[in-house]
Amino acid sequence: MKKITIHDTILRDGEQAPGNSMTSSHKLILDLMLKNAGVDCIEVGFPTPSSIDFEATKLISKKLTISSFATFCRATVNDIKIAIEAGGVSSKHVIQILVTGSDLHLKSKRQITREQGIIEIVESVNYAIHCGIQNVTVGIEDASRAVESYKVGDAILLQACCHNPTGFDFTKEEWEQLAIFCKEKKLFPIFDAAYLGLSEGIDKDRIGITIFIENFHEVLIANSFSKNLSLYDERVGALTIISKSQSDLDNLMSQVRKIIRSMYSIPPLHGALIVSEILNNSDLDFEWKHELSQMRDHLNEVKMAFKAEMEKYGIANKFYLDFNTQGMFIYSDLNLIQIEILKEEFGIYILKSGRISLAGISLSKLDFLCRSLYKVVKSEN
Repeated sequence: MKKITIHDTILRDGEQAPGNSMTSSHKLILDLMLKNAGVDCIEVGFPTPSSIDFEATKLISKKLTISSFATFCRATVNDIKIAIEAGGVSSKHVIQILVTGSDLHLKSKRQITREQGIIEIVESVNYAIHCGIQNVTVGIEDASRAVESYKVGDAILLQACCHNPTGFDFTKEEWEQLAIFCKEKKLFPIFDAAYLGLSEGIDKDRIGITIFIENFHEVLIANSFSKNLSLYDERVGALTIISKSQSDLDNLMSQVRKIIRSMYSIPPLHGALIVSEILNNSDLDFEWKHELSQMRDHLNEVKMAFKAEMEKYGIANKFYLDFNTQGMFIYSDLNLIQIEILKEEFGIYILKSGRISLAGISLSKLDFLCRSLYKVVKSEN
């Protein structure tokens, strides 16, 4: 049986009409009435620009024992900081971050690029979690207009599993919803499958691809063997074209051949022959899948050991490191100064984005890594 969760916005949206403004005491009274009515989450307001909402949040956070309460924030560290000052970091506090979605709003309202908008989201969500907030939601303003910008026939690029860089994957239900959306918009799906087998195994990792093949006339799949077959130096992959029409498939292939001819004509065969030999030999295929599961287990072992070492040094709460991810990477909120110190003083190289490759961490070097992170944190305090 599905559970219905009620999220009430009366305390915020309810005072938008003229004459409906409320004091912090009014909000507290209404809040307690909503709690008694069984409302699951009550939206308090916007603590940063409104001193009344700030005080109301302080009062409500002390009174609620069952229902959760939500504060509204823009995608800035300052907004989240003030919301936390008002409502604290209990499990009852939900931080709602409003972000910009459509090209129109990005250009005309915010005067920022989409890349800047994405950076805002990452930084604000990371900061909220780093501060101890357990429930963070992101609302995309003007999202429907962004969706409307899709045109019939537009290609949509989807990562099959182990999303790079976030590490977060869709569930089967989310893949099904996404397939419905793409079909309604008549989009052309292209899958980037660079990490098949490194999340939960090949069969589970390709569930999104399977769902789209069942629902679409044509699907393109670009997969790499650099990671799951350790063939980085061969740069080998494959383009798979799925079509329910032979004539359409022939047309697609003719275009692909033209592209191939103009780009590289005849590729080297070394890597392709290795892959073909393994996949077409049942014994080698079985051995490869076993080794792939070992690599998957190793990545998870490194991830959990890394977490334990961070906790041992007392710095697990000093960085935002999300260990609930799939694949080869985890994200941190290391800043550029910390990343530079790690490189210059400890010989530890991390991308400027804060992304850390689990595949590059040796269990024997974990203590050194975490001790170095501890020293960087200590030097800034």
